[in-house]
Amino acid sequence: MLLLFVCMVPLFTALTGTIIEAISLQDSVTVREKKVKQMLMCYFLSFVGIGSGVSTGLAVPEIAVYLWPLTVLSLNIAPVLYYRSAVILTDTGNKESRFISPHYLFPVLSGVFCLLLTLCLPVDTKLHLLLGSNVDGYTMAWVVYRSVPVIQFVLCAIYMSLAVRILATCYQNNKEKNPELWKKWLQLSYTLALLAAIWSGAFSLTFWTQTGKWVLPIAATAAWVQAMYLCCFTFNRRSLIFLPLSISPVPLQMPSVEQLPAENPTGRNQRFTRWNRTGDPMEVEVAPLNKKIFEQYVVGKKMFLNPHLRLTDLMEVFNTNRSYLSRFINDTYGCGFNGYINRLRLKELERLMKLPSNRGKTVTKLYPKAGFGNYQVYLRIHREVRGNDVPRTSDKPNHPDKP
Repeated sequence: MLLLFVCMVPLFTALTGTIIEAISLQDSVTVREKKVKQMLMCYFLSFVGIGSGVSTGLAVPEIAVYLWPLTVLSLNIAPVLYYRSAVILTDTGNKESRFISPHYLFPVLSGVFCLLLTLCLPVDTKLHLLLGSNVDGYTMAWVVYRSVPVIQFVLCAIYMSLAVRILATCYQNNKEKNPELWKKWLQLSYTLALLAAIWSGAFSLTFWTQTGKWVLPIAATAAWVQAMYLCCFTFNRRSLIFLPLSISPVPLQMPSVEQLPAENPTGRNQRFTRWNRTGDPMEVEVAPLNKKIFEQYVVGKKMFLNPHLRLTDLMEVFNTNRSYLSRFINDTYGCGFNGYINRLRLKELERLMKLPSNRGKTVTKLYPKAGFGNYQVYLRIHREVRGNDVPRTSDKPNHPDKP
């Protein structure tokens, strides 16, 4: 039971990491950041597949025989996913940055092969093979079953070595910009790769039934520590592990500080030059901001209720520039930023006036709750939008300049 509990700890940690990555995907600013998080989410899912297979094998072997192909696929694809996340994280134009890679071919084929093998074997035979017992007439199947952890360790050794080489190259290319910070990043990256090698190496020793029971806790502990590290360092885009994202020339979804180049023949600016925090220029592309996302923040989160709301505040929220945001508001709503926000405030004031809890209250009591700085501002906006249909004079406060 203790061994089962130890093996289930990284399983639940990986499940938590999957949820964390899925949530943080919505907060991605760059295309590369999103792809890295997608890779890490798939890496956590492979942990879930491995943990489910191992835990079920300890508790209910009869069910584990049906999960065995998924376990093999998860074991073989895990190092590939980690290597791919390192490639995308440090990429500066390498062809390996594409999401679909030939590196997935062997893990997928191995999973399919194990699935076909499982379908061809009798249930009792599969159970004996899974428990490590050789069955007469099924020697080759027994070799396949027992060689799974060894093959997985070979794959892990290969792909962790490739990942380490890529990480070291990235460090050498950028360490001059901030030696201490990049050194910490390299140490963290090496630690994560080492933990992967440890849990994979310990798991490979389950090839021998004599060592299986005492190496599983080592593998589970190393996997749990790695999952915890990744959970802590991949939720925030400003964390140390994402340091290469700050210097790689990847297209941002929406630029914030830019210099507009000459217009292209179509009359539209398609690319910008943006300066990142290291002071290096990079080309970025604008991705269109849609109405749903815009209103999700401005209307859904009632940002317009802030009387000091400025266009620059929305630039920070959407990580975009003034000209792009102003053009979007004008094209979408047919008015400027101030006109759009003030119309939202008038609509909110009308809603407040209709609430039963506000029955009998005048505009002078409710206008601050709608985001107007003072009564005079409200009157001016009301006249501009509603014309001469102004509120009753009895609603006017004794000190109109005060909110």
